[in-house]
This record gives sequence, C-alpha cells and structure tokens, in this order.
Amino acid sequence: MGGFRRHGIFHSLLLSRKKRIPHCSYHIYVIAGESSGDKLGYHLVHSLQTMDSRLVVSGVGGPLLKERGLDSLFPWEELSVMGWSSVLWRIPRLFYRLKQVERDIRVKQPDAIIAIDSKGFSSRIFQRIARNEKGWSPLRIQYVGPSVWAIKDGWKAAQQFGKWVDHLLLLFPLEAVLWKQANVPCTVVGPSFCENLAWLDKVKYPRNHSTTRLVALLGSRIQEVKRSAPLVMKCIQLLRNQGIHNLQVVIPYVGHTLSWIENWFHHEDSDIEWVNGEDEKSYFEALCTSDLAVAVSGTAVMECHICQLAVIVIYPCDGLTSYMIKRKVTVPYASMANIMLDHSIIPELLFEQCKVENLLPLIKKGLIETEWRTQQLLALQPWIHSFRELVHCQGKPSERAAKTILSLLSKKRHDEA
Repeated sequence: MGGFRRHGIFHSLLLSRKKRIPHCSYHIYVIAGESSGDKLGYHLVHSLQTMDSRLVVSGVGGPLLKERGLDSLFPWEELSVMGWSSVLWRIPRLFYRLKQVERDIRVKQPDAIIAIDSKGFSSRIFQRIARNEKGWSPLRIQYVGPSVWAIKDGWKAAQQFGKWVDHLLLLFPLEAVLWKQANVPCTVVGPSFCENLAWLDKVKYPRNHSTTRLVALLGSRIQEVKRSAPLVMKCIQLLRNQGIHNLQVVIPYVGHTLSWIENWFHHEDSDIEWVNGEDEKSYFEALCTSDLAVAVSGTAVMECHICQLAVIVIYPCDGLTSYMIKRKVTVPYASMANIMLDHSIIPELLFEQCKVENLLPLIKKGLIETEWRTQQLLALQPWIHSFRELVHCQGKPSERAAKTILSLLSKKRHDEA
C-alpha cells in the first residue's frame, strides 16, 4: 500500500504543490519519441539555451537531447512505434507511460510542454493537462503537426487537434493553409535538414571512385528495420551475385536499432561501413560520399536531397497499416519533394510494392546509370533552392522555433502579471 501511495496518483497530486525550479527564467518540458524528434529537439533546445542561458529543460528524449541537459524520464524509444499492429499490442505499456508523463508534468509544473512529433501520444497529454488548472496553465506547443492536409476530412481533424494545443510549429508552408482555415495558431519554421544547409554548402567531401557506395537507410524505428533490412539485404546479395563486386554498403544506425540491423548485416563483413546516425558530421559525410541511397520514407529522404545523393524510397509495412493509410490518405506520393513538386521525381515503392523483384532493378539502374542519378538531382534543385532562400531570410528552423516559443512565453507571462 505504501508503494502505491509513493508512486500513484494520490502522491503525485500532493507533489503538484511543489514550486517551480528556482533561478530559471523558463522551464520547458520536451517530449520527443523519435530519432528525428530527438534531432529536432537537440537543435531547438540549443537555440533556446543560446537565447536564454537560464532556461531549464526536462522530459523524454534521446541521446542528443541528453547532451543539452535533458535527463529522460524513461527510455525514449518506447514511444517510437510504427504501424497499427505494433501500436495495438503495446497499448497497455503506452498508457502506463502516458500516465507517468502526466504525473511528472503535474509535479514539475513547467511553463511550456513542447511535443516533437509523436502526435498520438502528445495529443493525449495535452488533453489531460487541462487549460483551467488552478494556478498553473502551461503553454502546449506541438512541433511537427499531424499531416491533416494529406488525409480525408483533414479540416475536421485539424479542428479536433486544435482544441488541445496552443500553437503549432510546422515544417512546410503547404501545411499552414489548412491549420489557418481551422483557426489553429501556427508558425512555419522550416524542415530539420535546413539546419545543415549552410554548413554542407561549404564542406566538400571527396568521393572514392574505386568503389560504388550504396547507403541503406533502414529506418529509425525497430518495426521499420524489421521489414526493410531483410528486403535490402536480399537485394545486395543478388547484386553481388550478378557481378557488382566493388559494392560498398553504408549503414547508418541509431542506438536502439543496431542490434536488430545486425540480425541481417554483420560487423565482420568488410564491405559494410557502419555509421552512427546520431553523429551528424559522420552521418552527412557518409551521405555526401555515396552514390545512391535506399531509404525508408521519412526525414532521411530529405537529408539525401541536400547531400546531393540520389535516393529510392521504400515503405514496407503490415497489411493493417497499409489498409488504413490507403483508406485515409489523399496525396499520391510519400516523399515531400514529390508532393510539393507534384511529380514523381523520386521512385517510391510503397506497401505491397516493396518486393525484391521491384527494388532490385531500381537499385541496379541507380548504381550503374550516372545519368539517371544526375537527372533526379537536377530536378530537385529548385526545391532545395527554395529552402536555402527560407534559411537566408528567416534563419535556421531551430532559431525561428525558439524565437516563437520565447515570444509566446513572454506574452503569456505578461498577460498573467
């Protein structure tokens, strides 16, 4: 019984009287449950702390956010779930973590809760932290909004999500149209790859022409790796059997996916180069010095674009997830560049199309035909240039996001005074 009181709701409500952390200007509670969210959070918190050295951060995050001083409440990868089937069998654990985060927030009483991606989890947290909390009402900010612009009844979904959030930080201008129509406050800050545009424009990495380098970006979630790794590995084996012997395979990984990738790719293989995906310089160097990438749909695809690396997009998933996506999604492409340019520039193999017989000839063509790779990169140049202009005019995404957050916090504090 004592254990229940110590760790249960009753104890947490008593602790909710605890005063805020002294000697800090603002206390930010961050929730980042994805590798891409951890990276976004790292840059955001760095910019916030640069602008306000007394800012304190707590919450849930990965190794990059840990470098910025965040002591994660629990292992962040527990929130990294893909696909309907994977979510269903993890519901009890997710609800346990949901309650744990809610209690932690009520105890610490931060000035703002910033959820990065992880929209399903964050929306439930926002609902639980009611706006009319007596004597305490944190700002609720969602960084990377739900893709309501890409689904049926998106306007209704935007209105529903908007009930529980005070402000949205969006990555792309096209997202803002529907949110504004739904009267949800939002700011377009730009995608995460813009953080490194200026740096990558200055750095020149030499390419080794004695080998052909293929990057396998197998995903940042375990469910993605489980489906993509055997598919890509089979294609690589067949390529080598067909006479491509100088093939160097580059495999970026994040900590929690490494052991799963090793089920199909072995460290002893001298033709495999392992790269820590959490080390940005090593990661971008690997992309810049390669010839072709196969990437699970997501942030990694756009990172290939800015590194001038041609890419083939894959998205293998279970039948239930495939059915639900097809039922809801209205856009014809998965890659943001294809969506924004309204043209199939980047080849995509989605759902049941993710088969060896479809992927193998695409990889072979991409490795052998230099002209094919060049045409893809040339077609993407106007798209990449638009983001260079965005950075030039507005600064890095993390800086714009930090300024927006601090402005909202300052206004809130002034209104409450």
